[in-house]
Amino acid sequence: MLTIASVTSSDVRYWCIYLLRAFLFPLAGFLTLKYPVQYYLTIGIVFGIAMLLTGIAESVFAVPDSKTSVGGWYLFVSTADMVLCLILIMNIDVSLAIMPVVISFSSK
Repeated sequence: MLTIASVTSSDVRYWCIYLLRAFLFPLAGFLTLKYPVQYYLTIGIVFGIAMLLTGIAESVFAVPDSKTSVGGWYLFVSTADMVLCLILIMNIDVSLAIMPVVISFSSK
């Protein structure tokens, strides 16, 4: 049976993570307000890298399913994602233009 004490004691073990977040998030917010252009460029690069990692993960999960009827399509889509992500990483302007559209349609 879970009690409040048992739940909070497991969270208290990682108190340093909460303390680190308490310092880093306001610092990131302050730096975003102070340097908005550099922040936007950084987010564009991180967006491209995150999409590339998603494509790699999709291909890792698609390889075992390649013998099924839809497995080949998963591998094709993951390869297309990785090519698109490489284009986004190499052309930051395109990444910055596409990022608001992807974020607005992906939020539920």
